[in-house]
Amino acid sequence: MKPQILSLIVAATLGLTACGDAQINSVSDGTAVVAPNLTIEDPYVFRPLKGRDVTAGFFKVTGGDTEARLVAAESPFVDTIELHTHTMTDGVMQMRKVDGIDIPAGETVFFQPGGLHLMLFGTRFAEGQDTIPVTLTFEDGSTMDQVMPLRDRS
Repeated sequence: MKPQILSLIVAATLGLTACGDAQINSVSDGTAVVAPNLTIEDPYVFRPLKGRDVTAGFFKVTGGDTEARLVAAESPFVDTIELHTHTMTDGVMQMRKVDGIDIPAGETVFFQPGGLHLMLFGTRFAEGQDTIPVTLTFEDGSTMDQVMPLRDRS
């Protein structure tokens, strides 16, 4: 099966959107767990550099009526996804893993190069693959699914 078709099937099967309010994504003990009323815009993942399986993902997220805290992310095409930030330490810019990222009610948080981002380790993208599904998990146990386009680095 062609990678583009596989990507479309994954997206259609999961009912994902690249932008929009949170959906009901998981069920635990019969009770639906709904992600906070968040809006994700411009999600994307850089294609890994040739011969590498590490890359980063970015988006902007606007909080809903209540504060949310992003605590994890996962994808079937990635071994591990960590939440990262960049910090200046003794004049050197360093990436650091963080346990969570607060998303204040009604405010926009930017995941962008040089700042907050998703760090993807052990990527397994097929030749010609254009998107990957990513599930964001919040402190309250709710989840939000996103399809993140793969972009070349400019």
